[in-house]
Amino acid sequence: MTNSDWTPKPIDPPAVPFHFDPTKPTPAPLPFPRPGQQDILLTNHHIAGTMHVDDPEHLLDALTLGAQLTLVREHNSHDAFATRIDSADGKKIGYVPKGDNTIFARLLDAGLLVYAKVTYWETRGKWPYIRADFYLRA
Repeated sequence: MTNSDWTPKPIDPPAVPFHFDPTKPTPAPLPFPRPGQQDILLTNHHIAGTMHVDDPEHLLDALTLGAQLTLVREHNSHDAFATRIDSADGKKIGYVPKGDNTIFARLLDAGLLVYAKVTYWETRGKWPYIRADFYLRA
C-alpha cells in the first residue's frame, strides 16, 4: 500500500451530539478543592534516627495516629540537608532519612511550611519504627 492508495475513513458522529445552550445554567462545579486550598501530600516515609533520641523506649507512648509533626532544618556537619522531625510539644522524634531529605531541606530553606502526620508505628526489637505522610502547606 502506498500513500496514494490511502484514503481517510469517515468518523462517525457521537450518538448524542454536543450542543451548548447559553440559555441553560451551567452545571455546578465538581467539589474538588481549588489549587492552593489543600495541602499537598509529598510522600510517605519512615523516620530515621529514632534510636538516637532521648528515651527511645518511650518515644511511641506519646504518638497517636495522625499526630502532626514539625520539620526543622538542622545544621549538621554529617549531613548538609539534615531535617529534624519534632513532635507537637518540641520533642525530637528523628530525622528525614539522609539521601531523601534534600527536597524537604530546600523547601524549608525557601521559607515554605512542610510538616508530617504519623501514619504507622511499632517497636522493632527495642527501637521505635515510625512512618509518616509528609505534606507541603498550600
